[in-house]
Amino acid sequence: MRRRSERSAVFVIAIVLAVLAGRAEVAYAEADEPPQADSTEAPFFSDAEPSEPADPGAVDSNDPDSSNEGEPCQPPRLCPPQFGPRPIDGVTWNAGPDLIKFRNADGVWWIYKRCFDKTAGGFRYNVGPGYIARLQRGTTLYVNDFRGRPDVASPGYMNAVHGGLGTFGWHHARGPVNATPAGDDPTTAGVEQDIGSRPAPGFAIEGRMCANSNGGYGAHGRSFAGPNRVSSTRVDYTVDVYFRDAAGNTGFGVNGQSLARVRYRYSFYRSSVRLWISVLLYPRTDAGGVPFVKEPKFSALARGGGYKRMAIFSGADGTQFQGGVMEGAPDCTGQPTCVLSTDHSAGDGRKRVRWDYGSTITTNEGEGTPGCTTTTPCFNAAMRSYPVASDGNIVRTQQASNWEGGGYGLDRWAVVSAARSKAYPRDTRGDNYVSQCGVPGAITDQNGDGRVDEADYSIVSERASPDMDTRRRWEHGGWKSGDPGPDPARNPNPYDAGMTLFHGWEDERGPFDCEPLQRAFPTSQEAWGSFASFSLNDGWTISP
Repeated sequence: MRRRSERSAVFVIAIVLAVLAGRAEVAYAEADEPPQADSTEAPFFSDAEPSEPADPGAVDSNDPDSSNEGEPCQPPRLCPPQFGPRPIDGVTWNAGPDLIKFRNADGVWWIYKRCFDKTAGGFRYNVGPGYIARLQRGTTLYVNDFRGRPDVASPGYMNAVHGGLGTFGWHHARGPVNATPAGDDPTTAGVEQDIGSRPAPGFAIEGRMCANSNGGYGAHGRSFAGPNRVSSTRVDYTVDVYFRDAAGNTGFGVNGQSLARVRYRYSFYRSSVRLWISVLLYPRTDAGGVPFVKEPKFSALARGGGYKRMAIFSGADGTQFQGGVMEGAPDCTGQPTCVLSTDHSAGDGRKRVRWDYGSTITTNEGEGTPGCTTTTPCFNAAMRSYPVASDGNIVRTQQASNWEGGGYGLDRWAVVSAARSKAYPRDTRGDNYVSQCGVPGAITDQNGDGRVDEADYSIVSERASPDMDTRRRWEHGGWKSGDPGPDPARNPNPYDAGMTLFHGWEDERGPFDCEPLQRAFPTSQEAWGSFASFSLNDGWTISP
């Protein structure tokens, strides 16, 4: 790790060289972690309207298929003409106290610097720091996480089709090992419902939820490094986001209250965004019981573009069509019971998801109609696993691996967690639903009572483990208006909101389901890394 004084020396030398060369452009040595446990730039939480900075200045191309290469002005080297006007950069930015905007050829990307949660006019608006919460090209919002919801009692969970790009979250519980059920156990005569160990209302901890307004569950601190211009077509920015539950008192992170820290290390290029993410887990403590985790995941959610399909690609270069998803349910936001029907992709070599206009889930017919053009661009999200140091620091010169089976990232966390303690041995009636928790095979009479019922599902669920192939999948779904026709799996309507959840491991219906998949936090600090690339049309990459 480079010492801060050394970084400062490099910074000063670069300024001198640039000025002597006739260009007051600053060279940038890659930043290490932000220096504070929480930024003092502005209060972390607000229930007010964010102040929006002006859009960044013009860039050198407005074509979403622009090349990321060709960096003629890498500082401190001169940019011809030596004493003429400075060439227009391929990436610009503008920051305020509440959020920062980056512009490239794809559009304007928003990252909030504070956690916002406000209710106004019968709607609730909330958004968290660190992840990409908005992408706007012209008048079209392709990503938009800060929007009004009529279900004001809910913080807006990611599984309910909320979030942005790179939003992180997990299903959370605290309590004694093997004795923390989320509902009634159908295999016993006792009533375990709400025994006091089930966290409420914070049964999910997610980056778009503010701990300040969610009973102490969610994001509760952040720090920044940058932005720093590396070249005319690359700008870097790093954000650390800290998470807690109501118990806190871990001795780590912000005020010794943090359970985890997520580091977002961005490189904005002319026609894409590259993102390295590390999830640093702090050791468990006995304060309030053992913390448990299931369904850790990142999200990518498109709300604009009129996309009809999510196409999944694998292969050595991420261009081999694996399958498509067109399934979508009517938007039931605000209803008391709202179950979203989803589909999955499970191929070990999966690398990329494309939101497009295709009309089939079995063949790659191209991009369909109107197609991935400059005016109707498709959206791409590549997601890989990535090595990180045990302290959560990211070395961007390493190589990415496959999401599943690559030996790194959230998938590796699933494999390691198979040997860790369970919250409860079997599934209960949490969320009024009992499942086999992904254990393969048909359910038969397990207890010899002559019938197959929820007790048998619960018994089978005891064999569930985070390392099962049936749990280590990507999940795809969203809202689609209108009549889906005779086959909902091939719903031809455009998505109002279409999401992919990049799971380490998933459970079933929600945070109260599948306690045997809810595994203990580590007893020592550990970190898991991922690499992502986002773009409209070309520009994405599967390799750093």
